[in-house]
Amino acid sequence: MATTSEDVPQEKNIVVLGLTQNGKSSFVHSILKYAGENDPEASEAPAIGNGSASQTQDVRKYSTTIDIRRYIARKNGQRTDITHTSEGSRAVITYDDEGREDSRKYEPLVFKETVDPETKERVVITQEFEQSIRKIQAGLIPDTPEPSGCILKLNMYDTPGLSDSEGLKDLEKDFVKQGYTATEAREAATTCNRNLVDEKHKIAIMNAVKNIGTLHGVCIVIRDGKNFGQELKELKSIVETFRSISPDLNFYMIHTRVTNVTMFQAKTLNRIPKSEEFFALRATHFFINNEPDLGDDLHEGDPLSQHFAYRALSDFLFELTEASGVNITKFKYQKSDTSLEEVVASSLRIYAAYIEANNRILQEKIRLLDLERRPLLRIADVYEKERDELRSRRNTFDTTERIKVGTACRELKVGFLRSSKTVTFPIATNSVIRAVECSPENPPSASWDRSSDGIGRYMSNVRLTVHYGHVTASVTAFSFRCDVYSDTISSITSQMNSIADLRRSKVLEAYRLEQQQDKYKSEISANGARLTKLESLIEAIRARFVDDEEISDSNCERTKLRNSNNLYCVAKGHNSELEIPRELIPHIKSYEGNSRKRLYGYAECHYRARCLVAKSLVTAKRMIVRNQKARQQLKDIEAILGQHLSGNSSQHELNASLTDIVTKVEIIEVPDTASEKEVDLTAIFKSRILDLLHPFRAELEQCIEGTTTMLQGILEKVYTIEEWLDQALEELQRFREDWNARLQYHEESYDAAHQAADLVDQESYSLAQFTILRLAFEEIQRNPEAEDPFVKIAQSIAYSSLILKD
Repeated sequence: MATTSEDVPQEKNIVVLGLTQNGKSSFVHSILKYAGENDPEASEAPAIGNGSASQTQDVRKYSTTIDIRRYIARKNGQRTDITHTSEGSRAVITYDDEGREDSRKYEPLVFKETVDPETKERVVITQEFEQSIRKIQAGLIPDTPEPSGCILKLNMYDTPGLSDSEGLKDLEKDFVKQGYTATEAREAATTCNRNLVDEKHKIAIMNAVKNIGTLHGVCIVIRDGKNFGQELKELKSIVETFRSISPDLNFYMIHTRVTNVTMFQAKTLNRIPKSEEFFALRATHFFINNEPDLGDDLHEGDPLSQHFAYRALSDFLFELTEASGVNITKFKYQKSDTSLEEVVASSLRIYAAYIEANNRILQEKIRLLDLERRPLLRIADVYEKERDELRSRRNTFDTTERIKVGTACRELKVGFLRSSKTVTFPIATNSVIRAVECSPENPPSASWDRSSDGIGRYMSNVRLTVHYGHVTASVTAFSFRCDVYSDTISSITSQMNSIADLRRSKVLEAYRLEQQQDKYKSEISANGARLTKLESLIEAIRARFVDDEEISDSNCERTKLRNSNNLYCVAKGHNSELEIPRELIPHIKSYEGNSRKRLYGYAECHYRARCLVAKSLVTAKRMIVRNQKARQQLKDIEAILGQHLSGNSSQHELNASLTDIVTKVEIIEVPDTASEKEVDLTAIFKSRILDLLHPFRAELEQCIEGTTTMLQGILEKVYTIEEWLDQALEELQRFREDWNARLQYHEESYDAAHQAADLVDQESYSLAQFTILRLAFEEIQRNPEAEDPFVKIAQSIAYSSLILKD
């Protein structure tokens, strides 16, 4: 619902976009004049810091409160209105005395053809209205505007014009910084797709819009007759950025430079569908007469021209009162051109293809290593089985099972009265005696001496002492099976150790191959992660839209680099830490040019130029100081001459005294009581005095006039010399600025040459370095006379340093 004067007016924010010299600022000023602003040129401070230069260099905010008026016209006493539809047709509306709509007559477009009178062929087919707009407007009389009671508080953000021709001059300077000649720079600037001034303006617009908070509409100002094509490309780009804010954002198409007649003609109304098709959006259209016929001293002006001009503004303002706002959180910036980014992306694709090829090579190596590793593992398994068999066999011998290794038997008889007899049972063995058994264990009238049983040794000497009687005894020695078969066990163990050594060598070889495989797999995994990053980087570089955070600071290094017209800077602006191998640069290995020598020559050339420029700057500085002193001296002379001309000289004082004397003489009066003789004498006295004074006074005035003329002539010459000095100082200042830029260019080029010399034998390069060298070596293959690739790198390094210091 519209706001009434009794309510607090709602604040509305709109942004006004358009090309340079298309009536954008005039549209803003028309609204300010409509609101009754005395000085529509005045505005707040900047919201942020195809024909001619834009008159708006910053985004400027204009705030005003508008009491919207209603503009009514009558025909034959009945209120009548002429309007257009959103499809581009025309309508005539009449109202009754209560202000209710009485009738609405649409007039659709019809096709009209022009026929060649000689050939009778159709030449042109156009869409026109059957009835002339002048005939419809005939008899239409505007009423006095009425207040609507609707108050609107409006903030308008007037933006810099796009497609600014000043950008060409900046582009020429920019290409000169890159090492182009003046002719080459002019040609490059003309064919360049990226207008640096437009890019700067678009970033300024977006950074200002982010601070608005709530946006109620975007006005797209297009001059009547402007073709919807290439020249509107930059405007379409910024409109796309605003479309990314919200699908609910209101767009208003403001068609300017129309009249009360042309705004209702078919050719003009046809711009409604054409503009919406070009910008790919739905908008509300208004046809604005920026310069209605207000009249002058010679004529009163055209009331209908004024009526339709102001009514269109009222319609627009009424529309704004109903506009809903959208909160600005994020939006995307559309690049105007991605040709340089495509070249950078091609370098990344080359590197990605190289990594993929490396992965395939690594996978093949892994496969070959696997083929080599499998037999080793099979052999190791065979060896392991042999060891298991030998271990099983050894285990049959390597036990503590007792085995008899020797026996000694004896039979003894000892009489009753005889003394005791002792017999030794010697047993010698080849294996360690582990146990000895005596039988019988406890013989009657006899005893065993086991102190020399030989356990743990190879000889047993058990003794038996018989005291009396008849005793048959035996001694048996036992060894463990492992002792008996120790040689066999040693042989088996030796075989097992040999097999273990063989198996270990195979396992170690297989492990070494497996480690190599793991290393290759790790490289493949790292390459996979690298490829993922490359894909993301390629996608980001090629993207038509960039998040607003990416360009939030127009002075940051990344934004400056990306928005340049230099391939090296664009690549460097993406902050890639990639190191691309030298081998990917075609023909670099076979290149026989002495780049280092050329670079030192390039550096020497810039060093000498720098010295010459520095000397010229010193001379210019001296001339500036000398001219400033001369200008000050002229100011002093001017002051002295002015003092003489102002009437403070002795001649003027003398002239004033003479004038005073003459005045006093002339007013001498004779008393009434004076005699006739006294009267005559007084008259003679006055006459003689005046006769003496007048010639002298005339001569003095002539002298003063001559002196004044002479002084004025001198003063005019002083002014002329002063003006000439001012021009000379301006030229010297411009010369100084220009040559300071040259000095900086030569200094950066000198440093860049030495930096480039360090790159000659480098094994890998950054994305920016690789891109320039790749293209340069491709060029030198096509044209052997082309610039040395490393000199081109030096030029790019110097340029990137220059723009970062701007």
